[in-house]
Amino acid sequence: MTAAHWIFLILSGLVIIIAGVLAVIQELRREGFLWQTWVLRAFFLLVTAGVGFSIPKFAPELTKPPLNLDPWLSMVGALILFLLVFSAEVFAGAVNISAIVFGATIGIIIAHLAYFLLLLVIEPMMATAEDQQILPHYALAIKTLLSVVFAYLFVLLIHKNRNRFNFVIPYVEFRRERRSESGLLVDTSAIIDGRLAGLYESNVLEGPLVVPRFVLRELKTLADSRDKLKRTRGRRGLDTLNYLRNSPTASVQIDEGRVPGAQGVDAKLIKLAETLGARIITTDLNLNKVANLHGVRAININNLAAAMKPTVLPGEELTVELIHPGEEHDQAVGYMDDGTMVVAENARHRVGSQADVVVTRLLQTSTGRIIFAKLKADEHQAARQDTQENR
Repeated sequence: MTAAHWIFLILSGLVIIIAGVLAVIQELRREGFLWQTWVLRAFFLLVTAGVGFSIPKFAPELTKPPLNLDPWLSMVGALILFLLVFSAEVFAGAVNISAIVFGATIGIIIAHLAYFLLLLVIEPMMATAEDQQILPHYALAIKTLLSVVFAYLFVLLIHKNRNRFNFVIPYVEFRRERRSESGLLVDTSAIIDGRLAGLYESNVLEGPLVVPRFVLRELKTLADSRDKLKRTRGRRGLDTLNYLRNSPTASVQIDEGRVPGAQGVDAKLIKLAETLGARIITTDLNLNKVANLHGVRAININNLAAAMKPTVLPGEELTVELIHPGEEHDQAVGYMDDGTMVVAENARHRVGSQADVVVTRLLQTSTGRIIFAKLKADEHQAARQDTQENR
């Protein structure tokens, strides 16, 4: 090889090595040190190095001019190839790599078919034997050109539409169909909330509970926080997960998948839900709205709890314990068993005791439902006054 070839190879190798180092930094910053993944990569790194070192022994013709391939040089080339694949995996993601490889394979196959069709058209047009002898000299160039063009077109096509492809081919599926058994992707807020265990034990929720690794890492960060409130919330979330993992009614799965191109836990959660065809369970109202905008189904535990509350209509009688005075004059506030606030008018003198009240109106807010009522005695007294006035 000429000096220009060596310079080109050295510069290409340096670029790939730099890309590999950046990929390692990006992987550690985004996913942390997952020793199982790195042990597997180290194993394949050693296998790649061994295969590269053995190539000249199995193909002695490569050691002769003009290549003069040395075993150590072959091993370095194999390691650079491994770094190239690793960099593509980190920066593009496993799903994108699958789409790119599949698109390139289909493109190359169609390029060869196009070449044979081209031969069927061109060969009859060549009248003399000399013309037919010219064609083999350009065969490699034509095949290479067609392969590059069709591979590029199909890689572009499948990569841009990878979420719409669902081939009926074993192990070739870029987007899972939306199935109920695909599980529930759980948000950090839903784990901390603590009501998940009760929902699973009462069979309100079914299917596997999928906990992404980045959600688990956020929980651990909260549990290790110096802030007492955050630390308590994080530890409660971890306790809830451990309880669910040991519960016979729930199946907890840890998802190790990476979500390239998404920043923040919410964005990663939505993109992962799109990929898996799963639903998100959360208590975050904003995450619920953004998920709906992306076409991802989300279950809000607060909305579920509100739907499970008993319906109360104006005119119904309730017995509630009045706990503290209200904001307005002569109001008293109590709570039902499900946590619904009850505001009783003209009942401040009954604070600290149970009172029979009659519902007058309902107010639905973003935080829940508020019931306004008045004392039952006042209702009876008003009814007697109305009767006397009518007489």
